[in-house]
Amino acid sequence: MLFLFSGIIILFDSYVFQAFTAALPSSSLITGILFFSTTVLLIAVFWYGNFFKIDRGKNFWRYLFAFISILFFSKFIIFGFLLGEDIYRLVADYNGNSIVRSGLLSRIAIGIAALPFISMLSGLRNVYNYKKRRLTIKLPNLPSAFDGLKIIQISDIHSGSLKNLNGIAKGVSMINEENPDLVFFTGDLVNNLASEMLDKVSIFKEIKAKYGVFSILGNHDYGDYVYWRNIEDKQANFQQLFQIHAAMGWHLLRNENHILTSKDGDLAIIGVENWSAKGHFRSQGDLSKAEQGTHECSVKLLLSHDPTHWEAEVIQKCPTIDITFSGHTHGMQFGIEIPGILKWSPSKWIYKQWAGLYQKGQQYLYVNRGFGVLGYPGRVGILPEITIMTLKKP
Repeated sequence: MLFLFSGIIILFDSYVFQAFTAALPSSSLITGILFFSTTVLLIAVFWYGNFFKIDRGKNFWRYLFAFISILFFSKFIIFGFLLGEDIYRLVADYNGNSIVRSGLLSRIAIGIAALPFISMLSGLRNVYNYKKRRLTIKLPNLPSAFDGLKIIQISDIHSGSLKNLNGIAKGVSMINEENPDLVFFTGDLVNNLASEMLDKVSIFKEIKAKYGVFSILGNHDYGDYVYWRNIEDKQANFQQLFQIHAAMGWHLLRNENHILTSKDGDLAIIGVENWSAKGHFRSQGDLSKAEQGTHECSVKLLLSHDPTHWEAEVIQKCPTIDITFSGHTHGMQFGIEIPGILKWSPSKWIYKQWAGLYQKGQQYLYVNRGFGVLGYPGRVGILPEITIMTLKKP
């Protein structure tokens, strides 16, 4: 297996290197040394990982794997150009017209491949570059006692990917300086294991809000993406996660609700477990159960991790839910956002609602872009988000 993998990588890189020899024929030796040094690096890491245990949670390995992944993503772009050109050359050769590899096309391919390579490398610096996003929503049925209610939403902490405790503390300070009335956390506290949070409990415990911090579970919180020796270990991990929410003073809502009362009307905070319209994700959310006892409330705010829940069930079955707060997508941690002009991410090809505010009739959905990262340890264009939503009477 080791030799097969190494051989495939060498063949792949040798093919991609043709673009560099065509684009830079006068400096092919120096270019070759630089190019194939990354090939040697990948093979060395693969062999090392086969014989020694690698802790992928450590920053050195996380960033090394990120660099290798980004590099090969860019190489695949060049590979696509070369393959398309070679198909064209084969057709031309079949018709009796021999065509040499184009230096211009190779330079274009390298230039296009360099764009994601440079941007994704620079994006490694954005893990703790939190961006505050403010918006105001007017609700006709909002009780006067809650007029001006300030809600902060964070989502997708993915604590196993956050190693800089000072960086996390900066984000918590940004939350507290807003003096919020409510803080909502909409799922995915961890990547896989509750233990990822142990060194961070004291930091997130510092989040304060007038009416409290309310949280729900996301798909990663169930421990479904890691191998367990037995079901007892998985259940123990799940129980430890509940204990961590409690230790931070967060009110974990598992298909249940909490009601804030006032003289002129009540406000319900409803939280469901993970529910997804996409079949490969766990769906344990029970909206009818979570909503019980809230029918007389003037305003209903729903916390549901996966935004596909909104159109698939919330709008259809619960027209009295005013705002749904979701996360999950991270905006794929890659995209372009120019306020009022452009909002794009590959995430839109997967999720109809993937970042920001959406409205249908009198119901709203807000999709938070995430506090942490998963997989790629960085962000390009889609920065980690702290949402500040103010509720007002018209």
